[in-house]
Amino acid sequence: MINKNKARIIAKEFRKELSSEERLYKSKKIFENFVSSRIFTECNELLLFASLEDEPLTDLIAEHSLNLNKKIAYPKCNDNNGSMSFYYVNSLNELKEGLFGVREPLCNSNKLAVPNNRTVILVPGLAFNPDGFRVGYGKGYYDRFLSKYDCVSVGICYNELCSLDFSEDKFDIPVKFIVTDKKLTEFYPG
Repeated sequence: MINKNKARIIAKEFRKELSSEERLYKSKKIFENFVSSRIFTECNELLLFASLEDEPLTDLIAEHSLNLNKKIAYPKCNDNNGSMSFYYVNSLNELKEGLFGVREPLCNSNKLAVPNNRTVILVPGLAFNPDGFRVGYGKGYYDRFLSKYDCVSVGICYNELCSLDFSEDKFDIPVKFIVTDKKLTEFYPG
């Protein structure tokens, strides 16, 4: 078993080595595996994240969701201490670069998303362990959010990084599902 810092290093190295063609191919496979699942077909509302340069592309899921008239929302970091809120958008053009260089929605209190237990949230992860726990960037934004809301949490990850053997911390919250370019795995059905 390795620690989370070692898992983070392994994941970052793997992602750095991916070519743009490999990333696009894997992203399309993740998209296909997710949108063909009952998780996606049965949901009306998705909380997404705007992909960083080396992450699987979530814009494919966003645009498909909008075409199906599903509501989508993106996170906005409220501070540097791990607090974030999600805001609905009608187009990816409503995202602008924000904290940490991540695309965020423009804030409007009328567009604040209030998730419920049927809301699907896509959770980014550098890597996941076999129990559905994630290694992120270490700020705790998603763990804090998931501790407040009982959403249908779906980790999005490259298949090679979803079975690293690392131990979780006491405040870590596992996802209920993981979608990779190879499969969808269910951990804690909602």
